[in-house]
Amino acid sequence: MKTFAHFFLLLAIFGLLACGSKKQTCASSPQAMFTPDMRGVEQQQFKLIDQVNSEEEVLLKNGHRLNILQSGCEKLRQEFRFSIPGRMKTDSALVWAELAIRELSNLALMDQRLLPMGQWAMAINSKKGEIRLAETLSLGQGFYVKIDRIPSAEDVILLVVFSNFVD
Repeated sequence: MKTFAHFFLLLAIFGLLACGSKKQTCASSPQAMFTPDMRGVEQQQFKLIDQVNSEEEVLLKNGHRLNILQSGCEKLRQEFRFSIPGRMKTDSALVWAELAIRELSNLALMDQRLLPMGQWAMAINSKKGEIRLAETLSLGQGFYVKIDRIPSAEDVILLVVFSNFVD
């Protein structure tokens, strides 16, 4: 129960508050999740695309890049794209779920404002045996996760998508 309370708090913190308009006019716009002064952050840029969409780019001191796409009003979506140096050629959903758990847990340790990431990691950990790549999985109480990967020649992008709807 605490996990889902933190999930809701996390969404509220990032300015993804529900609204009633069909024009996607929200009570608040997405907010940056990171700041340049956070431990572990090398560089950070945040761009508000419109009132309901944003993109944030973070270069971490461990060499990983993180892009965060936030969108929605009533249908809330946060997509984390972790660019991890090196090549991983596995299609094991368990391996990718464990990598997502590790990355989210590492973020939670960077700053107390990111502690809810640890709750995300615990929620994924409790369901990691059920995860299938590129498939949306219910974490319970109307919250969902989807984990996938995009390999390239130089690195791999780990996709972790949280939402309050089936994607």
